[in-house]
Amino acid sequence: MSANPLELFSVYDGLNKPTESKRAHSYERRKRARTRLHWTVLLFRSDAGDAIETLTRDLSSGGFYCLSKVPVTPGETLICTLKVPTHDPNGKHLERNLECKVRVMRVEPQEDGSVFGVACRIEDYHFAHMQARPQ
Repeated sequence: MSANPLELFSVYDGLNKPTESKRAHSYERRKRARTRLHWTVLLFRSDAGDAIETLTRDLSSGGFYCLSKVPVTPGETLICTLKVPTHDPNGKHLERNLECKVRVMRVEPQEDGSVFGVACRIEDYHFAHMQARPQ
């Protein structure tokens, strides 16, 4: 390598720029930070009383991703209850129910075909009453 400062600059400048292939795969659609959380979620369709029980895989303030054994349809609106664990200094095991209206954004069949990855966007929510968490 020569001592030409312009050559040095171009080498260091290239270290900070992603290559074209990295740029194509690093595009992030999400606008909010996502956190890996495994909270129980119950999904309800408006036409059926049976809940689809699953766990979130990750969660943000705008939505969540979960795995479901029951297929749902992209664009479908669901009502859900997220079981949010809380900490009580008195040692009680409590949880808050976050009741949400969600829209199914994406459904991805998983490798074995018996489970579906479901991406949901939260459109509206409110906290329900606090209750004791089963142990």
